[in-house]
Amino acid sequence: MVAVELPVASSLNGTAEAAASVKYAASMRIFQVALLPEYANVTVPQTNLTPSIPWSVPSSATTPSLSAFCYYHARQVIEAHGVPVGVVASSWGGTAIQPWMTPEALTKCPGDPLGAPPASALGVTDPGLRAGGVPTLQSTLWNAMLAPLLPLKPTAFLWYQGESNAGRPVQYACLFPAMIQQWRDSWNTPAVPFIFAQIAPWPDHNIGIIASLRYAQRAALALPAVGMVVTADIGDPSGGNHPIHPPWKQEVARRSALIGEALVFKNASVSPTGPMVVRAKWDAFDPSWGTFHFGSNPHGSFCATAHTKGWHCGGIQVTFDRAVTLSNIQCTAQAFSQGASRGGCGALGSSGGFELWNNVSGNATAHPGTVGPTGETLVSPLCTDCSGCPCTAPAEVWGILPGSGERTVQLNVTWVLGSLKTLKYGWADYPSMSVFSKADGRPAAPFNVTLEGL
Repeated sequence: MVAVELPVASSLNGTAEAAASVKYAASMRIFQVALLPEYANVTVPQTNLTPSIPWSVPSSATTPSLSAFCYYHARQVIEAHGVPVGVVASSWGGTAIQPWMTPEALTKCPGDPLGAPPASALGVTDPGLRAGGVPTLQSTLWNAMLAPLLPLKPTAFLWYQGESNAGRPVQYACLFPAMIQQWRDSWNTPAVPFIFAQIAPWPDHNIGIIASLRYAQRAALALPAVGMVVTADIGDPSGGNHPIHPPWKQEVARRSALIGEALVFKNASVSPTGPMVVRAKWDAFDPSWGTFHFGSNPHGSFCATAHTKGWHCGGIQVTFDRAVTLSNIQCTAQAFSQGASRGGCGALGSSGGFELWNNVSGNATAHPGTVGPTGETLVSPLCTDCSGCPCTAPAEVWGILPGSGERTVQLNVTWVLGSLKTLKYGWADYPSMSVFSKADGRPAAPFNVTLEGL
């Protein structure tokens, strides 16, 4: 069962993919719930619903309107195991999580029942109604689009939602696990795997509301048999959905199917996650390191006398739970969508997604070019006094640390005086991502950790 609406027709090569789906006519059955206006105000659980795709075989007639995540995940399972798969898609794009939960589950998380993000962020014209007529009444879609499916016994759930709860991450960190538990209880399947996708990049709304929501989604990983698909690296800013639904759903499904290998098929050789950070350790600069490329001073003298000039230089060793590689699959996704590679694609950029933060609240940030406390010119938006306002500094990716079993990424850092003790990775609505599993290419999830050694 799945809750994500973007159809096969809107995925990359969607027309050709739908035409080729007839290959799975003997091994796949598909069903999809229709989206009806009357579902927006249903106050009691129903026993019947209307399908937009009745129980059918995949074909060029039925597959185009099926949830792409749903179809491609099922295809991966069939290709890997040769087993028959039935998929049931019940989803409504742009909805918040509250309409998909029972009233009883919602009581576990008090607060704003709508949980809508700021109006300026998502085009909301009324606190109770999303633009486009998307249902917002709590529990209505559970009652209309899920309760009628309770006679089924799902093998796994797929879930891809979150942007309509952006701006309220604390609330979502409670709601999401509560919904998973409620679904398992409602279907009387306490151990059924639940696989979800973190929300994807959103450059059209790159205002800082997505990064925290992604982190809130991780709260669900505290539950048993829950797996997370990271999608923050495969946005396509030129895509028609810009690109909160990245069109490369084939890759999203490849990642979700790997989680299914671990959680559904109990394959102990496959991890249910991408690389997970273990620790991040700071080491102060030592002249014996030689000539690191510390940005504005590649010859090392800048760092050799750093503490007398008000700067800190050093290295950070970020260790993951498995062997990793450095790349930028985001460029691959963009090239794939355009049918050709692009010049310059594949560079890590200046930081590869790693930044130091001090987590001090306030607004008194300095613009690049501001003179620092000891006469230096700031080359990034740092504060002149990091104890009194937010400060960030990039951490440049040096490479994989030799002798670490390919598990440790070495970063080089410089920053102005202040307490920058938090290392964040992928911390943006549309982040830079550079760390991937060497074994299967899945990305490390965005994270923030406190540095050791400071």
